[in-house]
Amino acid sequence: MEPHVLRFKNKVFLLKALSLIKVIRLSEWLVSYYPLSKAKTFSKVKLPHRFNGLENHVVTFRTKVLIDEVPNARPYLLLKLSSNAQVYLDGEPYFGIDFFHKEVPITKYGDVDLVIEVFNRGLHGELIEDVVFSDAIIAYRDHDIYEFAVFIDSLVDFINLLPRNDYLRVRLEGIVSDVLRMIPIEGISPEKVDYLIDLALSEPLLRQAHSLLRGLLSNLRLLAREAPSKLRDAGFREPKYEELKGRVIKAKEHLIKLLNEFSRELDKVGSVLAQGHSHIDLAWLWPPSTGLRNVLRTVSTALRLLELYPEFTFTMTSALYYKWLKENYPDLFKKIKEYV
Repeated sequence: MEPHVLRFKNKVFLLKALSLIKVIRLSEWLVSYYPLSKAKTFSKVKLPHRFNGLENHVVTFRTKVLIDEVPNARPYLLLKLSSNAQVYLDGEPYFGIDFFHKEVPITKYGDVDLVIEVFNRGLHGELIEDVVFSDAIIAYRDHDIYEFAVFIDSLVDFINLLPRNDYLRVRLEGIVSDVLRMIPIEGISPEKVDYLIDLALSEPLLRQAHSLLRGLLSNLRLLAREAPSKLRDAGFREPKYEELKGRVIKAKEHLIKLLNEFSRELDKVGSVLAQGHSHIDLAWLWPPSTGLRNVLRTVSTALRLLELYPEFTFTMTSALYYKWLKENYPDLFKKIKEYV
């Protein structure tokens, strides 16, 4: 990754962290070492919690959480897990968790029964012996700031795929640079440093970074959690929120204007049609029960995206997937029929 592209990413990390309006850490859970359908008795645990994946194939975590409605903000469940999982809200299969899906957009409000079934397998069916449930938070994000950060993040990822001296890349880098200069960031509060470091450590480039750097970031995160006053004394401050939000809104308007002008300049106007698709192994890489769980994770996630983004389309063509869902999750199957 080029240094200036990495600077773009750093600004995106800051904006995503600054989009946080309210954070609720979910540290205390009830746990049963059985699947949800067989979980009868639970014991209390605190995160982080680990279990042996060879001895416990499915472990169920449960808690109650109050989800408030916050103006111009959406709550997200952010999870740090070393394996796959299925999230349930009020008994409904709600969203799937895997290597690429760690954040759950929440559309339910009030007192919610939150259940997470954690499995002992990774994305490609590999068995995970040491399964760790490290952290869980409910994060309320300002819609305007977070949407802009995701927009820029996607654009930067696209730029990074282009050849170094490609004309399209050079122009887009200039556009992103001009737009981000419109948003000077004066600081960040200790409460948001924790999330900022999580974002940085999740970046592929930093996942391979020297252990010393990762250790320094981890120590800074611990300080942000346990002694935020020390960070404030060191100069960590939240920028003026309304000013930041106003700059972001203007920057987004300017970004769209520049991209439209550049599009007309290229004189290559067309349409890109993209469609979601599932390709799930039935019983070659894993037992049929694991195949069913993968289908459930995929479908519950797709249904949530369809709820949030009406323009989203999704294709799943195997008849056996639908048969499994109809037999095991009839309410979910009814929702699928509504979208077909």
